[in-house]
Amino acid sequence: IKPDAAKPGFRNIILEPNFVEGLDHFEASFNGRYGLIRSAWKKDRSRIDYTVEIPANSQALLHLPANRILSIGRDQMSNWQTPAPFQQKEGKKSYQLEAGKYLISIK
Repeated sequence: IKPDAAKPGFRNIILEPNFVEGLDHFEASFNGRYGLIRSAWKKDRSRIDYTVEIPANSQALLHLPANRILSIGRDQMSNWQTPAPFQQKEGKKSYQLEAGKYLISIK
């Protein structure tokens, strides 16, 4: 969880999780100006479930390892479609996420 210098006060949040070998889960949260920001992941045998919570009036720039993303789902929105990455470089895909709760599955 990092602030974006171009949009101070955690109006735009930068998320770049590091899925560390030897850890089976990790969670971080921060109570920012607009509410709770949460980033947590848990490893299963064949995948990682990564949950993200972005408060109202905020958005997040999410950087994930390319070629490992299985799906991105949004809480309480069954017809919501996984966003296309707006940028891909250096082995990472970047996604712009609006306020809400997300579950991302990664292999």
